[in-house]
Formats: sequence, structure tokens, C-alpha cells
Amino acid sequence: MPTQPDRLRQLPIPLGPVHSETLGSYLHRLAVANNRHAGFLARLLGPLPPEFSPLSNTTAGWNPHSPARLSTLSGRPTPQLARGLPGSERIG
Repeated sequence: MPTQPDRLRQLPIPLGPVHSETLGSYLHRLAVANNRHAGFLARLLGPLPPEFSPLSNTTAGWNPHSPARLSTLSGRPTPQLARGLPGSERIG
């Protein structure tokens, strides 16, 4: 598993968040589009919260590299992610 943002690669199918989407919903959509498990993508960003689901909207456990990792995986700049995922307090 990668430990640094520069070791990650963009997923084959990049998706941006839908306006005011939860982080959990976005990760699930991104995972399904790329034939991945949402929990796997979430663990690349930080520890997986026990209640992780499409309704989850927490960045608890994220480290300073997590927003850059999500940006790399999704192919979207961090400011765009922060605008689309407003409840995710640590993006941007």
C-alpha cells in the first residue's frame, strides 16, 4: 500500500464530486466506476472509520497528505474537491 501521495496514481476513470455530496458517497461512486472497493480507497486516505458508508462525511483520522491523495486518485484538484464535498472539513 502506498505511503506517500507521489506513489499513488490517478484511477483510470476520474470523477468529480456532485455538488454537496458526502465523502462516503463520492468514494463509493469513484470505487464503483473504477471496479474497486470503496473501503480500499478510503484506507488509502487514512484509517477507515468503523461506520464508513455512502452516508459518511468525516475525514477523522486523515493526515496532512490525505487531501493530496484524494486529489491524485480522483484526478481532480483539491479546491474542486473541497467545493464539491463541503461537509468534509479537512479537504482544501
